[in-house]
Amino acid sequence: MRTAVAPLRRLASPLGGAEVPGWWLALHQRAPRASLFTSAAWMQTWLEVYGELFGGEWVRWERDGEVVAGCLLLRGTLRRRGLLRLRAVFVNATGETTERTPLAEFNDVLCLPGEEDAVALDFARLLGEEPWSCVFLSGYEGGGVLDTLARTLPSAASSHEVRPAPFVDLAALPEGRFEDSLGGSTRSQVRRSRRGYEERSGPVRLEFARTEAEAGEFLDGLARLHNARWRARGMQGSFESDRVLRFHRRLVGRLLPEGGVDLVRGRSGDDDVGYLLNYRDRGKICFFQSGFAYEEDSKLKPGLLTHCMAIEHYRGTAAREYDFLAGDARYKRSLAGGHRDLRWSVVYRDSAWMRLLFRLRDALRSFARQGRAAGGQEQGE
Repeated sequence: MRTAVAPLRRLASPLGGAEVPGWWLALHQRAPRASLFTSAAWMQTWLEVYGELFGGEWVRWERDGEVVAGCLLLRGTLRRRGLLRLRAVFVNATGETTERTPLAEFNDVLCLPGEEDAVALDFARLLGEEPWSCVFLSGYEGGGVLDTLARTLPSAASSHEVRPAPFVDLAALPEGRFEDSLGGSTRSQVRRSRRGYEERSGPVRLEFARTEAEAGEFLDGLARLHNARWRARGMQGSFESDRVLRFHRRLVGRLLPEGGVDLVRGRSGDDDVGYLLNYRDRGKICFFQSGFAYEEDSKLKPGLLTHCMAIEHYRGTAAREYDFLAGDARYKRSLAGGHRDLRWSVVYRDSAWMRLLFRLRDALRSFARQGRAAGGQEQGE
């Protein structure tokens, strides 16, 4: 005789203050897809810095009195093309504002194994009851609750972007130094760069911030070099935003005492080569941000060398992986041995108003293309 399965029960509580509920930590420890970006420390810090910009609620699903899944459902208003305002829904600490927010990756509804389909189905019902124009599903892998939502939620239109997240499997590295396992061109660049720094300034080495004061000093150095690099390109760096810097200061202060973050400085003699901000997540080193002292001599590769030294350091520890996180950069491809795909999706509500809006958008784009084609034809005559 079959045992009856207890029904899935959904419960919600207002966001209120910037406090992560007690059930979140226990669920995070048990959920296979949990990550740094859904940890209580990350969520708490994000709410303290950005929470005032959003409304929302904590949603949890229980079965037979046990919490089997949960997420933070955020609501905000997006302004598009001047006067157009859209009601937006975000899952977990991923809200979009007029200011920069830290990019959250490996994001999903926290969910115990075997509950994914039932939770995704009920989550879709919940969204059907919500007044929204678009849902942002950010930084998720395939096969989870957000992936099911992105594929099955009724929509007037949707957009999907896939970004590779390269990583180094530290346990799978061959014997010898890490740089010996690299491709010929990358290996030559690392060795030439090391020699260049040592001949000019002295031996290269890594330093790790051990106190909160040192961590603050390293973070300031990272932000300065990071912003300088982007300004040289005519763009703004991430740390131009006071909120972003405040977020990382608080998160570093929260995680440093428990060994959850590394502020790393690469040096040659008394000269700075570069800085890394690496968060730790259950054996995974998550490289989050950097600042490097770029120079006119193109043979000096501060980023490549600093990452190479860091990977060599971490392979001698209990860390199992060095994760570059999302982004298809050349240096990541040169150093990483594999990658995962992370997805960013926006789903627009299946409503008469949204369908009309997209038909109007398509008509305007078609009109613009015809105008460009006509202009090109006139020039050729």
